[in-house]
Amino acid sequence: MAKQCSDCEKRVGGALGFLRTGYECCDECGNYVCKRCAIDLGNKVVCSKCNGGGGCFIATACYGIESNEVLILRNWRDKKLSTNNIGKRFVNIYYKTSPPIASFISDKPRIKRIVRFGLKPLVRLFYIKE
Repeated sequence: MAKQCSDCEKRVGGALGFLRTGYECCDECGNYVCKRCAIDLGNKVVCSKCNGGGGCFIATACYGIESNEVLILRNWRDKKLSTNNIGKRFVNIYYKTSPPIASFISDKPRIKRIVRFGLKPLVRLFYIKE
């Protein structure tokens, strides 16, 4: 029986096809996710549905976990970026590269201010577009 990626619905024939083509199981729900859609969080791999709300590492390090800015950026990610292949690829790259950056800036107030200054135009733009 053919299986498919739970995110992009790409089909691959047979269970071995998943292993040969780089499909993985989401560690949260167990659904199959293709290599392109899988979100590697370091300690686990999840699909976009199970990632739900997490992952704004740099913004969270700068603003705090439940700040309005983080919520605006998450909303934009979920409603705009995650709806197309290019956006999904960008999000996946961001999830792989941003945790060490967030960890580095989390205890550096001056760098946080600089990053917040850089994110401010994006937050305003995405808030206006909602």
